This record gives sequence, C-alpha cells and structure tokens, in this order.
Amino acid sequence: PDPRYAPPPAARSGGGDYGGGSGGGGRAGYDRSPPPPSRAPPPQSSTPGGFGGGGFGGESGPLGPSAPSRSQTIDGSLLRDAEGRFKLLIKEDAQGGVYIDKLQESSATDDRQRFCVGDTVTKLDGLSVGLNRGGMSVEGAKERIKNASSLVKLTVYRPRSAAGDGGGLGGGDGGGL
Repeated sequence: PDPRYAPPPAARSGGGDYGGGSGGGGRAGYDRSPPPPSRAPPPQSSTPGGFGGGGFGGESGPLGPSAPSRSQTIDGSLLRDAEGRFKLLIKEDAQGGVYIDKLQESSATDDRQRFCVGDTVTKLDGLSVGLNRGGMSVEGAKERIKNASSLVKLTVYRPRSAAGDGGGLGGGDGGGL
C-alpha cells in the first residue's frame, strides 16, 4: 500500500509510531514495497485557504497525518521530563531559520512524535521564530525554552521533500534544553 494513503499510526497494523524511537526518523509500520502507480490527488478541503483544523494537538494539512507527500504545518507541545528537560536541541540555518537538530525520547507524555529532526520551527508559544521570518533569533528561542515552566508550544513546517520521512525522534546523546 502507498504510505501516503495509510491510516493514522494508531490504526496501522504492525505497531510502531513514527520513527519508533530508534533514531534516524525511520518509518516503522510502513510497508516498504514500491508504491502503486500514481493516483489522482484527493479533493481539497472547502475551508478557506484549503486547510482545515489547526490549533494545538493536530496537524493542519488538508489530509492530516495521512498525507506525508505534502508540505505540512504541524502544531504540538513538549513537556519537561522527570529530569526537568525538554530534550530538544534547535539550531539556526544559514538563512536565519531555526530548525530541530535533536529531539530525544522523553518520560513526558507530549506531542514529540509529531516532530522530526530537520523540521523548521516557525512559532514558539505563539511567537514567530527565525530571523528570516522577522521573528526571534535562535538564541532568543533557546532562552525562551530554558525559562519556560513545564510546557512549550511549537509550530513547525515540514517541506514536501521531508514530509514522507516519517516522524519521531532523532537518536544521539547530545544535550539540549
């Protein structure tokens, strides 16, 4: 079956979540056979701008998590773990954008499985992030995360080329916030 039309992770047989926590952004639970011939794209949503939903706790693409071939804007939140850390490392790219460099497993029950290493952070607690967007710098974003109480809300952008890479956690032992 074509993974672009697969049911959400909870409904998929074979278990697993995006990435499976094994690092590298694998695609656990997906059939690795070649995709079938192209199908016509599904009809677009009739809501303004062609996107439905939004808000924290959901993906705002027209087809949500079952449309990995499309660019996505994803909202979610991270909680501090038992050690008091978010286990998130962000960096700045050459254009002044901020991206997720590392995202480690956590004892906290949060939305980290929605995010991927390489996602561009566009908002942090509702505030614009990235000098290329007229938002806060990576230093400002790190400071905001460091000083957050127990929760940070993220909005990330995943371009079309990376949208099918699955989600989940990057491995590594690096530090973070």
